[in-house]
Amino acid sequence: MGDRAVKIRRVFLAQWWFADAGGMEQHTANLASALKRKGIEVVVFSQMPMRRGGHYGRQLQREGIRVVAPPGWLRGAALSKRTRKTVRRVLWGMLSPLIAAERLSWKVRGYPGPKRDMVDVVNEIVFCDYSRRLARGMLDRHHSRRPADLIHVHGFRLDHAWALRWARERGIPSIYTEHGTITDWGSLWEDDAPENLLLADAITCVSERSRESLYDFIPRSARVEIIPHIVGGLGESGARRKAAPHPSPNSTIRVACFGRLQAEKGAEPLVRAMREVLDREPRALLVLAGNGPDREKLKALASELGLGSRVRFLGGFAPSELEELMADTDIVVLPSLTEGLPITLSEAMAFAKPIVATRVGGIPERIRHEANGLLVEPGDPAALARGILRFAGDESLRERLGAAARRDYEANGLRADHALEAVLDLYAAAMERRGSRGKEAPR
Repeated sequence: MGDRAVKIRRVFLAQWWFADAGGMEQHTANLASALKRKGIEVVVFSQMPMRRGGHYGRQLQREGIRVVAPPGWLRGAALSKRTRKTVRRVLWGMLSPLIAAERLSWKVRGYPGPKRDMVDVVNEIVFCDYSRRLARGMLDRHHSRRPADLIHVHGFRLDHAWALRWARERGIPSIYTEHGTITDWGSLWEDDAPENLLLADAITCVSERSRESLYDFIPRSARVEIIPHIVGGLGESGARRKAAPHPSPNSTIRVACFGRLQAEKGAEPLVRAMREVLDREPRALLVLAGNGPDREKLKALASELGLGSRVRFLGGFAPSELEELMADTDIVVLPSLTEGLPITLSEAMAFAKPIVATRVGGIPERIRHEANGLLVEPGDPAALARGILRFAGDESLRERLGAAARRDYEANGLRADHALEAVLDLYAAAMERRGSRGKEAPR
């Protein structure tokens, strides 16, 4: 641990839902793996049950990291696909007025709004309080068996801030990391979240924009630090070595988007943009790497636009597959409508990829237009098409801006080892302030 004055032995990582896809989940998994490699015991907690076969959970379990979650029957994770469809139809009839009113309110306020799975809605309405009690019990049980030195809570719109109160009541140092831009969504998950947040020993965000948004809900006197993502799934030395070869004049130009297929991630404008791209550059192929509730809708849209085999739905992928997928990609597109800071951005920069990204959240803090990538307005298919076509038709521009992105990744403390050291410094400072039981003499 270098010259830190405390010994960090055991850390709890906690969040609302350790799903099978998502930047926050990926960050948590990468952090857990990195901590374990430092000799720290890690236990990952998910308040909501996990879906079967989640890539991140399997990754951690293979590495000997315990992942704790409520039983799957609470969210229907263990139900067959046919049974889940039946449940959705029944719930739609019962809850459609509520969902329609919610979606209308999002539209009126100008927020992107999520497409909600009916089972997820019932989880929030019926199981939220119960799952919280269950999660507190899981934390208590594991802490009583082997006390944690610290708990690091990862949240979106402060959705897991209650765990900070749990930590304060037990004298455990706590860290909270906000992964979203709250003001883009208009509200918090829980009314008491700001009060709970201020119980943390340290608060962090993934971008300046995320931090500014957070200050709409807590006093500016509260210190909030910026900590980069922990980027995993690639060798730091291998990121440059495995760059994709430049396409020949007749070869496919692979345009990739990594992320969940849901409204706020902007996949729909990207699919629409591909119609214009293919009209001018028939070599282009769009690869959508990720799953989500909009998958079937996007497939129907691609068919309607006559895109055929030029849009490929890859589905979810294991973290170990990231390096190969990035290496096979010529252009990375991040079309999000709202973000804190997408972890894919750091991954693309690490691989020296030319990047087309929207001006939302913390993206403009990392990407400078025409210096290390191209920025476009969110929700604009024509703008996305122009950015993709500009890279597709100019190999030297792809090479120059991709190399600049990699240099910025190296120079701005975004490497996984640098980000991890910042996290460990934060942990040590929190433990020192709390007078943690883990103190030892400085080395």
